[in-house]
Amino acid sequence: MTKLVRAWMRAGTLGLATLSGSLVARAQEAAEERSASFKAVQGAVKEDIAGGPLLVTAYALILLIVVGYGVRLVRMQQRAADDLARLERQIKR
Repeated sequence: MTKLVRAWMRAGTLGLATLSGSLVARAQEAAEERSASFKAVQGAVKEDIAGGPLLVTAYALILLIVVGYGVRLVRMQQRAADDLARLERQIKR
């Protein structure tokens, strides 16, 4: 039984090695085709979207998130302080 399993494993390994070799060969051929079909571009390449407004928008969004998080923390702190004061009043009664 183990001889049969070993034989199947060897056959599978050999098959995988052959398959991977053919895949590598195909990838190399495809790379050569792409390099042979290179064409130069005429004129300057223009950007579709300017980077400046995107940068400003990204910083504004991050600032808004940080400020919102800070406001949330302050509100949570105030609620905790109010709850603590309420509990202290209840204990004194």
